[in-house]
Amino acid sequence: MFRTLQEDNKDILAIIAQVDELIARLRAESKIPKEYLVPFFELYQESVGDFEERFYTRDIEVPADIQQEYEDLLYDLILTLKVFDV
Repeated sequence: MFRTLQEDNKDILAIIAQVDELIARLRAESKIPKEYLVPFFELYQESVGDFEERFYTRDIEVPADIQQEYEDLLYDLILTLKVFDV
């Protein structure tokens, strides 16, 4: 069952992987100012942490409308982080 749900959630998981890679690279290159780390952590927790807690770790498929909301939050986070990717 878990494997099926992983497949159902693969779009969101792929976006989360992009966010994680971007954050790791920006932090390694010291491109995120320290005063922004806490707000970014809060945004990350709001999108990724909430998704994982509500759906992924409980083996629950994300309804399509809620999936779109999470994808939008994650894309907004990526766009916000891209500001520091210069």
